[in-house]
Parts: sequence; structure tokens; C-alpha cells
Amino acid sequence: MTSQMEEENEYIIKEVSYGDNGALINAEEGRKESADIDVEKVEITTPEGANDKQVHKREIIKDGFGTITVTDGETTQETTIYRFTLTNQRGMYVQVITYGATITSVMVPDKKGNFDDIVLGYETIEGYRDPSNPYFGATIGRVTGIIEDAGFKIATEEFDLSQNFIGGHHVNGGFKGFDKVVWHGHIQDNKKLILSYMSRDGEEGFPGDVVVNRSFELTSKNELIIVTTATCTKPTLIDVSTHVDWNLASNLAGAKEIYNHYLMINAGRYAQKDTNYMTTGKLKKVTGTVFDFRIPRPLGKLIHKVPGGGYDDYLILTSSNCKSVSFAARLMHPGSGRYLEVLTDQPGLTVYSGNKLYAKECYTIGHPESYWSFTPLTQDDHKETVPENLDNIDENLRNSQQSDYGGDNQDQQIIIEKRENMEDKKPEEEGIEGIKEQDDGVKDTDKNNEPGNEGEDTEKIKEQAPPMKGKMGVIYERHGGIRLVPHSCARIYMKRGTQDRLILKPGKQYTSTTIFKFGVVAEKKPNLAEIDGGLPISN
Repeated sequence: MTSQMEEENEYIIKEVSYGDNGALINAEEGRKESADIDVEKVEITTPEGANDKQVHKREIIKDGFGTITVTDGETTQETTIYRFTLTNQRGMYVQVITYGATITSVMVPDKKGNFDDIVLGYETIEGYRDPSNPYFGATIGRVTGIIEDAGFKIATEEFDLSQNFIGGHHVNGGFKGFDKVVWHGHIQDNKKLILSYMSRDGEEGFPGDVVVNRSFELTSKNELIIVTTATCTKPTLIDVSTHVDWNLASNLAGAKEIYNHYLMINAGRYAQKDTNYMTTGKLKKVTGTVFDFRIPRPLGKLIHKVPGGGYDDYLILTSSNCKSVSFAARLMHPGSGRYLEVLTDQPGLTVYSGNKLYAKECYTIGHPESYWSFTPLTQDDHKETVPENLDNIDENLRNSQQSDYGGDNQDQQIIIEKRENMEDKKPEEEGIEGIKEQDDGVKDTDKNNEPGNEGEDTEKIKEQAPPMKGKMGVIYERHGGIRLVPHSCARIYMKRGTQDRLILKPGKQYTSTTIFKFGVVAEKKPNLAEIDGGLPISN
């Protein structure tokens, strides 16, 4: 009965021979070993009745991914970053490290049984610690997305957050969000990886101690199930998510193959943006726009129509009631046959098409956050109008915009945000409280990119520094990956006056679930009865 039920499940990969798990073996051989790091291996019994095919053990492997220097008050020590490899019976595996609770690798087969790593990332801990890392694979918190003016109110009490985003806003947890801290990892019930972190009262300006637990489980059905829970000591905001950049062709395949992907999203409304591409709080129908993914649509025909250089937009899911997990999105790559389905209990989904990869970078206070636009203007000068119906953009205007910045221009520049000389200003006027060496030993990146006193009405434009190299030395360029992030979108709910959705109170528990399902589309075998009008075929 069990075997029959599994065969009826559409997410099971059928009639695919995996052969040797060469990808996993090669990855293990190329791994940096450390003699003083303990290695744990938890094996799980393989189900009966699976002896007719090549079978792999379901297991969890713990090893080292390097060390970092962590400063806690006056104490400085070397801290080991651990990596956990979750493998299922079908040879698929997922790797997660304790730095930032980050997914570093997802190896899945294509329709021919060839394994590829389908997430963008780095091979060493140095890559994930580099200031240019755009949250590859990371856990984001306390709150995902932008909190306008870096402040919020609960009841009558106001809280000021760290201003780590251009314009004095707060984004993705601040200078040292959940993506930049070391999590504690352990294996539960021989099948789940649990990563835990305690965020202290006042961290990045947020009130209350918050204990966060994230479980990662890889099932025999090629499902990666991520469940997040959190409790607090004071009312606070919480919205935790996972930022994984997918390329189902291979993380090395680049934008050319992303354009060949088909995307489907179960969403009927999207968050409107203003002329600076900041969410207004209003929701618009997707009908007739480039946000209408209610049927599968090719990304290559839509990305270049979106103002801002591609997708970085929040869509409201149609069937989600935030109480049960439901279908959110499906990404499919015809060439490899691979597909990814996203299921979640969250109310919406951010779609991001890697617009900021090796493009223009605006170094903001303490953390570089890329900003790509059609014309190299400051935000004050950036006055393009975002049309309601983006599919009806004037063709000549669209072509002129794409010709300026739509190619593989290797001479692109970094536009550094204008900053006045603040030496004579009081600290409260500067708006840069919190600029200091981080607890983990990472120095303020903005100091290394300080343009100095360039005058009140001038910008400093420099040639772009070499980008951080990804896996196997590849340079990830714009549109090299697609990010599908289920979460609650702080900016939307605060703008609409419904921020209670984000508030966690003592005695309550925050819970969110996201499931990534992987599979391949089997090649359809020809029906000989349909050939030549159904005429019988002679021997």
C-alpha cells in the first residue's frame, strides 16, 4: 500500500536512474578538512521494498566549514562554523551552515539523472562573510524587507532601529541580522536539523529577547521542509524568511538559462511601488501586467519590461490563510526538466530576479545594498513614472532604457550615495548611530568606501570593484538567479495600518512553514497509435 501511494505522488521522481552519487563524492573530496573538528554522521534506515533501484541512505553529516573570529564584549575567540549535509534515499542532498542558518548547496538530478547544484553561493565561509554577499541562502530576521524610516510603534511606545538601508530605512534585520550571526545546531529525532539563535533585547533596536528555532528536514519525496518558531519576552516584530537564489539549470548557468525558466505564482494582487520603487501600501490586480503569473510564463519575455531592471516585488497569495500550508509558486526549467514548487503558510511571496548581482552598488551606511535603475541618477532626481499596466509600456521608451543598461557592460560603475562631511555634526544629527565594529569582528564596510567630502551637490563615481566570485570561481551576474521568498512584508502591513500581523507578544509563538519540492518532468513517450493518423505500423 505504501509503495502504491508513493507511486501516485506526483512529486516522486520516476524512471530516473541516479547511478553513483558522484556529485556528493566530489563535493566531499573538495571540502576543506580540519583535524580538530568533530564529524557526526547519523544514519536512518532505508525503507523496505526499495532494493530494485540504486538506493542511498538517508543520513545527516556534520563537518566543518571554516572558522571565524567572534568578539563578545572584551572576549575574542575563534568560532567554528559547522556544515550539515542532509541526504535522502534518492541521492539528493542539501547543505546548511551555522553562519546565518544559510543554505549553501542543493544538489538535485535532471531528467537524465545528472546532478547539479541549483543554488547560488560560495565555497568558503569568507564568501558568505564578504560585505558584497547579497544574502545568498541566508535566514533573514528579525524582520524581512524594509521598515520605513527605521522605526515603528507598539501601542504608545516607539522604537528606533538601525539605519542600514539607503534613505535612512531599515532592511532585513539591520547591520547584524540573523544572516550574520552564528546559530547553534543539533540533530533531532535522527531526521531533522535544528538551528537555534537567541536575539538579545535591543539588538538592532528591536525590543525583547527572542529565541528562534529553525528546523530543516529533507524527505524521501525530495521535499525540503523548513519550519520556524519564535518566542519573546516583550512585544516585538518578527518575520523570518529564507533567501535562496535558484537556477534550476545550474548555479553556474547564468541569466541565459534563467530567461528560459517558466514561473507560476498563485497570486492575484501585487504591491504597488512609487517612482523610487518603494512599496506604497496599495495592492493592485495583476491582470494585464508583468506580475500575472497565474499561468506559467517565460521569465525571459517579462524581466526586461519591469521598471528597476527586473523583479523585486511582493505578491499576495490567493489561497493562503496563514493557518495551513498551500501552493504558492512553481518554477520550471524545460532544458533540464527540473522543477521547484513552493508551498507556504505565509500571506505573500517576494519575487526577486537577481537585479543587484554585479550591477550598480550604492554603498549605504554600514551595509552595501545594490540599487539598479534605468538612469544613473540620485534618488532625489529619479523621477520616472511607473505605469499601472506594465505590459503597455511604450516600445520605444522600453528599448531606449534597455539599450542603456540591458547588456553585459563590463565597465559599469558604482554610484556611491552622496554623504556630507559630518565631522562637525552632533551624533543625533548624523543618523548613523550603530556605526562601529560589529561583534563578530567585521568592520564597518562603509568606511572602506567613504567618498569623503565631495561637496553638497556632487556625487563620487568610481569604477566598479571586482565582484566576489561564487562557486568554482564563477561571477554571478544580473538575473543569474531567481529568489522566491514567502513572508509577511513589513512595509505592506505597516503602510496599511495592519502591523499587528507582525507583532509577537510574550506567551505567544510565531510559526511559519515553507516547503520546497523538487522533481523532474518526465519526457513523454510517443504514442505510436497517434502516429500517421493512428494507422497501424507494420514490422
